[in-house]
Amino acid sequence: MRRAINTVIIFISLVIIGCSKSISLSSVKINQDGHFYLGQSESKPFIYDYDISDSIKLLWEAEVHGSFSNCSPVIYDEYIFAADLAGRLYVFDVNTGKEIGSEIFKGEIRATPVIRSSTIILQMNEFKSLSGKVIFFDFIRGKIKKEIEIEDNLTNDILPLEDEFILLTANGILRKYSFSGNEIWQSKQDELTYSNPVLAGNKILFTTVSGKLIAVDFETGKKIYSKNIGGSFRSGVYSDGIFITSGDMDGNLYRINCEDGIVIWKFSSGSEIRNISLITGKGILVSNLAGRIALLEENTGQIIWERKAKGVFNSTPILVGNTIIQPDLDMELLFLSIDDGTILNKLTFEKRLKTSPVIYRDKLFIGADRGLLYCYKFN
Repeated sequence: MRRAINTVIIFISLVIIGCSKSISLSSVKINQDGHFYLGQSESKPFIYDYDISDSIKLLWEAEVHGSFSNCSPVIYDEYIFAADLAGRLYVFDVNTGKEIGSEIFKGEIRATPVIRSSTIILQMNEFKSLSGKVIFFDFIRGKIKKEIEIEDNLTNDILPLEDEFILLTANGILRKYSFSGNEIWQSKQDELTYSNPVLAGNKILFTTVSGKLIAVDFETGKKIYSKNIGGSFRSGVYSDGIFITSGDMDGNLYRINCEDGIVIWKFSSGSEIRNISLITGKGILVSNLAGRIALLEENTGQIIWERKAKGVFNSTPILVGNTIIQPDLDMELLFLSIDDGTILNKLTFEKRLKTSPVIYRDKLFIGADRGLLYCYKFN
């Protein structure tokens, strides 16, 4: 009896999936604005140079088949794209939350997609395999333009640049591609990494699980230096072009000179850091898995202010004007003042928050566990 019920459930699920409309945004014009990759903003990554209201209301919510990783949705004009761990890509109307279409790929999507013109670039890991694919999907024509086989897992966010992008595999293989998918160079570093690559001058930098900071030449892919920094890094990296910040599993945040890899200072947060620590202009913002958030003096690492929440800070916050928006894995979204850490507002959810927030056209988008996507509008 139980087997028969399971068979019926699977059949119904397949019918529902099969009835989903494919993605083909044929009426969309090219060269529209949007939010095209992780952390994109008008100034620096994750930082927006305008003020928002403390008052916010739910506009809509939608649901995808699988759950989200800690990546973010991306947006093109009036459409928001959300990729899940079940290998599906969904498109929703940004104003109504109506599902426009979806595509199914044979693998999981852990990293934030990148949009370039009418193409969305996806990193897909094949199920039960140590290999993956880079998929170039034309969302206007509704077809795959190109697939690149990668003999490694793809867990790290792509670094998009003006004419090329940098891809970093789980085992430390850096690849530079044109946006048409032509490989320009490949650099094998043989280091396990969960870091996003960043650009500082002529250097591509990333951290490793073994505690290293590695820099390679942007033009050639040749290694410039490899420095032993400290503990195991499983967080992202932030760069202002001169310095980088990155946190390790021991809870230490490092400010490092990009030119030579020398540590300027180290701050102990007390618990593992998994997200990206922001260089804000008012200080360096760090948060950790114990729910501690602090603003540090940029040159010394001294505490300007700090707060302790009850939850877990696993996703990267954003700064909008003078307001920090920090997702809490304990089902809250906190709004704090960058000046003194005062909690200005908070939203409570029924599921754990997973993605970094995205701001677009006076709307806030965030994903939660079990594939829930929320859109809020600032009053």
